[in-house]
Amino acid sequence: TATATATATATTASPSPSRSHGAIGRSSGRKRVVVAAHGSDGIGGTCTGVMRVGIMRVGVMRMARWLVMLAVATLIAPGDAVAPAALVRGVLPAIASVGRKHPCLFGCAVTTLKTASADIFTQKVIQKKPTVDLKRVGLFATFGLLYMGAFQYGLYNFAYTRMFPAAANFASYPLRQKLTDGRGAAAVCGKVAFDQFVHWPFLAFPCFYTTKHAIEHGEVHPRSAIKAYRGNMWLDNQTLWKVWIPAELIMFGCLPLHWQVPFAASISFVYTVLLSASRG
Repeated sequence: TATATATATATTASPSPSRSHGAIGRSSGRKRVVVAAHGSDGIGGTCTGVMRVGIMRVGVMRMARWLVMLAVATLIAPGDAVAPAALVRGVLPAIASVGRKHPCLFGCAVTTLKTASADIFTQKVIQKKPTVDLKRVGLFATFGLLYMGAFQYGLYNFAYTRMFPAAANFASYPLRQKLTDGRGAAAVCGKVAFDQFVHWPFLAFPCFYTTKHAIEHGEVHPRSAIKAYRGNMWLDNQTLWKVWIPAELIMFGCLPLHWQVPFAASISFVYTVLLSASRG
């Protein structure tokens, strides 16, 4: 979580002498940049803003890449030649082991980090806010943990597999077999339709608005939350459908199982940025 301070530090090192409006220090072997804003000087303020946005952009993009790698690690075997050999021999197998032993907890951790980092990215890079709204980050982290992590784990891994059993193996079939498997294609379309036209409009979005109201006002008041959602319902769902209907058709209909997790994580990060920008 990014903190709302007036100082941005790229790497940690011993303090260097500072001036009244800003200081730049260098440590041996590594570049270290410290921008300390103590005044309203035009040049100093501009440099401070540029450095803070630049540092946050690098940090969030690195976090996003690692989240995708973590998602890949949950389903790709260590011997699979998808990731670089150095990573396969090092960090990823250990993470993959944790993901396989504790898939629900691991999924909750990934969705929490993903939604929180997407909101921080939106605030600092897209909206260019001088400080991070930690309450807003808490909203997305909470929704990512409880709903997108815990609840959706059960929904996608248990409920949907029982509701649409023919869709489970459809994505792994070769094209010729897919063209003759009408039952599987219908199951994929039904799964996407239920998720987009029932699950999200009537359950996911109401839960999001209820969580938002609870964090902002300190009380759970579903009626007020639903009233706020009704005013945004059509626009919210239009944005959802533009992103997720084609994404889910590709994911459930074309991608093998071990690529569905990283693909969904990547699309979800982008969608969470859109949701944060419009409803954060």
